[in-house]
Amino acid sequence: MKCFSAWTHVFANSDNTIGPCCSPIDISGDKNAAPFDPFQSDVAKRLRESLISGDKSRMNSNCVSCPHLLKYDQHSNIFDSSFPLSNPSARSLAGLDAFYANFFLLRDCYEAGQVPPASAKPICANVQLGELCNLQCIMCPQDHASKQKVSRQRIEYIKSIIPYLHTLRLTGGEPMVFGEFLDIVEHFNQHAHPEAWFKVLTNGKLLDEKRIFRNLAEVKNVDIGLNIDAATKNTYEHIRRGGRWEKLMSNIDYFIQYAKDHKKNWKISLTATVMKSNIGEMADLVKLAAKLDVGFACGAIYGDSLPAKNARAYFEENIFRFSHLGYSRQRIDELLSEAVDACSLLSEQHLDSALGTLRGTIDYAHQVSRIDIPQYQLNRLRSLDDYRLSQEIGEYANELKNPFKERVKHMLGLMGVHQKFAATQKSDSNIPH
Repeated sequence: MKCFSAWTHVFANSDNTIGPCCSPIDISGDKNAAPFDPFQSDVAKRLRESLISGDKSRMNSNCVSCPHLLKYDQHSNIFDSSFPLSNPSARSLAGLDAFYANFFLLRDCYEAGQVPPASAKPICANVQLGELCNLQCIMCPQDHASKQKVSRQRIEYIKSIIPYLHTLRLTGGEPMVFGEFLDIVEHFNQHAHPEAWFKVLTNGKLLDEKRIFRNLAEVKNVDIGLNIDAATKNTYEHIRRGGRWEKLMSNIDYFIQYAKDHKKNWKISLTATVMKSNIGEMADLVKLAAKLDVGFACGAIYGDSLPAKNARAYFEENIFRFSHLGYSRQRIDELLSEAVDACSLLSEQHLDSALGTLRGTIDYAHQVSRIDIPQYQLNRLRSLDDYRLSQEIGEYANELKNPFKERVKHMLGLMGVHQKFAATQKSDSNIPH
């Protein structure tokens, strides 16, 4: 079982852990080491060795349950498809170019099932600058008032590996509110390889003329994931509290026009978290992406009881988990299938990724366990404060995770006895979108 991410990625999180992927694995190792190099820490090396062995008893539990491992093992060209190179002669330049030399070193080690040597550097870095944000989206579990952010040590480490990176991705919160954003962009402009991509996951509020010129104008390859969540003003401003639809559309138009006028290799994708408030607009959002000739991506809302501040939003928006919201798996399938049909309007370069995320969301709808709360309980639950609501929803969710109760529920179902809980498929309630 070879994990693609363990050979290529570092994830620098705002809590100052560093992982090989989005799971809660910390490979930071000795934080006082000089130089600080989590990619080559003893923890990282043991992680790769355990993955090469295929022995689940040696592997981190997060790796054992990872849904991506099977995909990596089955995908014969995962490395090249994830990190495409524009130079057809790249391999022949490996002896002269440090970026290509490191790239093919990691590629060869991954494909051979070998631990990379101590000289190897990651080729993809994801940096969560912090959770501070200039919007208050109803489904976001982050603490947008938090002052915690990625440390200077981590920032300097990321800057030190920029010459080797194929992809640098910045997230938040809202990454563009942090002073470190400009610091990293400037270093990227000076030291990144011409093949390198600068990616940002943003709400687009600060993606205006002033900041594009100041922050991005000199970057060759830019890929923006723009969290929009809606195809109409009312839905957008309901979900993304503090946002203005007209301002967002103006910023998108400017970004697209700037890229055309200056012949930039820039991309943008409209992204959405699918929930009750917007599932009916997914097809229209795909059509908007087609009209703008940009990409589209989506994922299901996830979470049901935690954090407590989000419990009420999950209770009223998570159509994938809560049957009382009136969206059966069939209805979710129908609405998202309309969006799949609309993908025929997208240009070829955007088609596969859009279809992939839509079909993945449909699959999730059919796999995730449903929480069936009796009708007589709904009004009482809605009257509770957020903390108590979170606790009680958590009790319902825990019923789905109790193997003994699941077996009893199944046996009673076979006997035709009415069940309190309607969930019939085993799944993890916290699969990320």
